[in-house]
Amino acid sequence: AAAAIHNAQLFEAERAARTQAEALRQVAQDISGTLNLDQVLHAVLNQLKRVIVYDTASVFLMGETAAPDLVAGIGFADEKMTSGEAMDLLKKSPILRRMTRTLEPVIIPDVRENPDWIWVPGAEHVRSFLCAPIVAQGRMTGALMMDKTQPGFFKESDALIAQALAQHLAVAIENARLFEAGVLRLGATITSNFS
Repeated sequence: AAAAIHNAQLFEAERAARTQAEALRQVAQDISGTLNLDQVLHAVLNQLKRVIVYDTASVFLMGETAAPDLVAGIGFADEKMTSGEAMDLLKKSPILRRMTRTLEPVIIPDVRENPDWIWVPGAEHVRSFLCAPIVAQGRMTGALMMDKTQPGFFKESDALIAQALAQHLAVAIENARLFEAGVLRLGATITSNFS
């Protein structure tokens, strides 16, 4: 019986590893298939759901003023979470500031017990929280965030997966921004040639 249980556990671990690898492969394929940032971000959030169960997930990018801008979100029933007020509160978050320094994922088992947690309108349901930094050229340019209504839900293995997806996102975001900048420069050049 012990051998059967052990074999079942090994089989389940192998299945989970295959699912994670397939999700990462699909993200890489989605990223290489388009330079449309919106499509890439939603594809990543959808693939994330295959390997980490969450209630809501979002991608924030740091704007020119270092204030976060919600770029993509999934699972939100309340528009308050995407409001300017929510973004203003988020930029004051000690958790986000700490992650900017450490460039490491953050897991909060129960936000109600964390003194650094800032309650954002529309996020009253949150109990467990996981955030992975999106890092480009050695600095945090955004974050991949997810939450669950169940306390103690996220594990270190979830943080590792989220960080891997955030690394893919960093490449995709940089590529999309470079493409957009190139298109804008090309448009300006064409316009000036016809002026």
